Order: sequence, then structure tokens, then C-alpha cells
Amino acid sequence: MADVHKANRGAKRGGNTTPGGNTTPGGHRTPARDRNHSNSGKQAGKPTLDSLLAMYQDLILKYGQLQDELMDHKTEMNKLKSVANEQHEHIVRMHQNIDDLEQYGRRENVCFSNLKFDEQELNPMTQVIDLCNELGVEVKESDFIDVHPLPSRKGRAKRVIARFKDRKLGQKVMMSRKHSKTIDPNKKKTLSADPMRGIGIQPNITPCRAALLSQAKTVVSDHNFNSTWIDIKTGSVLLKKNQGDRPLVVRSTDDIVKLCAEFCPSEHFFSVPKCDLFEIYDPESLESER
Repeated sequence: MADVHKANRGAKRGGNTTPGGNTTPGGHRTPARDRNHSNSGKQAGKPTLDSLLAMYQDLILKYGQLQDELMDHKTEMNKLKSVANEQHEHIVRMHQNIDDLEQYGRRENVCFSNLKFDEQELNPMTQVIDLCNELGVEVKESDFIDVHPLPSRKGRAKRVIARFKDRKLGQKVMMSRKHSKTIDPNKKKTLSADPMRGIGIQPNITPCRAALLSQAKTVVSDHNFNSTWIDIKTGSVLLKKNQGDRPLVVRSTDDIVKLCAEFCPSEHFFSVPKCDLFEIYDPESLESER
């Protein structure tokens, strides 16, 4: 009787059992052979060691092909960058040659700053002649091709440029500029726009050389170089590091950087930064990596 009651309780729970089986959602049990069949299907879907090895070898082959293509692209890019660097150097040389020609045409010019003049009585020609005579250089109006003021920014005093017929006479005036400090104070009032300041006498240089001179002055003031100036005869920028050193001609911003590695220019004049080339690996090293 006890066995019968247990069977009835199992039936009430909705669980039909079969020998050697599992209970189904409806209370039925699946045979053991069905379970074995489903497990064998799952095992058949898993990759084997041979298939994984084949996939790995295929990836290695594709990696080698990509490495070869990358090296070919880098080689081609290096050729293009080398051509670009050659073109950059050619452009720099061309700019330097153009600047040399422009500076050659300015050799007869002398610039005067802080010179007092107006359009009536104190015209620029008269003031330049008086100044040159005060410096000990005898000049007359016939020694000039032209004397006229240069355009200036608003609020800044205009400079005067004088073009001499004989450039040696203009150079003589520039070499005598140190005597401007000994001009009679009363005479200086009639010559200077601001008597508290000296009268500047400089060679007429190109804008690029003026920019180089400005960079050289920055090196002198910020990095303890000795001095910088413009060569009167050639219009070249000269830079001296120490007192006893020989002055060096500055042809480009790169020349200044070579002399002072700490100098970080915001602009480059007569120089173009070169393109960096890619590193090309040895094919044998690529084979070893594979």
C-alpha cells in the first residue's frame, strides 16, 4: 500500500518518468540515447587543433603580405619625400638668389631715422646734407639720385632714405655715424625729431634680412651672445658669439639655430624644414619576425 501511495503522489505532481530518462517540460523524461546524440552534435561544432593551426598559419601569411605592402608604401613615400626635400632646397636657394639681387640694388641707399623734416623749409634733402656735413662728410645735392621719406606705421616717425650716385660715398657716411654723438646740441635740435635720442644711420636691407637681424638680436639679448650688426658693404647679417670670436655671416634661420641650439624661432627665413623619412626595415628581419 505504501508503494501505491508514492506512485499516486508522483502522478499528481505531473512528472511522468521513464527508466533511464530525463523529465521533460511536460513531465516526461527523455531517453539517455537522445542526450548522447545532442552532446555529440555540440562536440562536432568545436574547432579542432588542426583547424586552429591552419587558421594561425593563414594569419601569419596575411601578416607577411601586409608587411611587404607596408614596406613598399614606405619606400615610395621616402622617394616622394626625398624629391620634396630637393625641391625645398632649390626653392631656398632661389629665394636667397633673389634676395641677393634685391640687396645688390640697395647698396647705394642709406636710411636715416629720427631726422627732423617737413614739406616746406626743412625738406629731407637739406636735412640729410646738413647731417652729413656735421659728420665730416662733405656732400652736395648733386651727389644724390633721390632723397625722400619712407612710408611708416601710424604713430611712428617716418624714416628718410637717400640714394647716392656713388655707393662709396654712402658707405663713408655710414662709417662716420659714430660722430653723430658729438654733434653740437643746438645743431642737434634742428636735425633731430627727438633731441633726446640719437639719429640712426643704417644700410637699406631687404625685409628678409631685417627679419634675420631681428632674430639675431633676440639671440644676443636672450642667450648672451656678444653682438650682431649689418655689414655696410654687403648688407649681410653678422653674428658674434664671444668677444674674441670671428663674426659669422647669417644666411638663414637655420644658421642661427646651429649657433644657438636653445633658440626656438617662430618663423624660418631662407630655410624650409625637411620632411622626415620613414624607417625601412631589413627584409631579413621581417622574415625572422614571421
